[in-house]
Amino acid sequence: MFDEIFKFYEIGKSIGLQKKEINNMLSRDSKYYRNICILLLSILIILLFVLISLISLVTYINGIDPTYPSNSFYSTVKIKDFSKKPVYNDKKYQILNYLLKILNYRGVS
Repeated sequence: MFDEIFKFYEIGKSIGLQKKEINNMLSRDSKYYRNICILLLSILIILLFVLISLISLVTYINGIDPTYPSNSFYSTVKIKDFSKKPVYNDKKYQILNYLLKILNYRGVS
C-alpha cells in the first residue's frame, strides 16, 4: 500500500503536480466514504427519532382509559342540553348582538 502511495507521489511530481494536489487526489476516496457514512448516520438518527416519538405516543395514548373528563366511556352531553337557548335580557348583550349582525352583513370579519 505504501508502495502505491509512493508511486502516486512520483507520478504526480513527474507530471508537475504539487504535493497538495496529490494529497487531494489520494484523499478523494476517503471523503466519499465519509460523506456516505454521515448520510447514513443522519438517516439513522431521523429514523430513531421517529420511532421513539411513535412509541411515546402509543404509550401516552391509552385506549383503555376513559375518553371523557367525567371518567366515563360515553359522553354525558344530551340533545336536550342544546334545546334551551340562553336568553340575554341585558342591554349590553342586545347591543353587542346587533353590532355583530351589522358587521357580519357588511362582510367585515
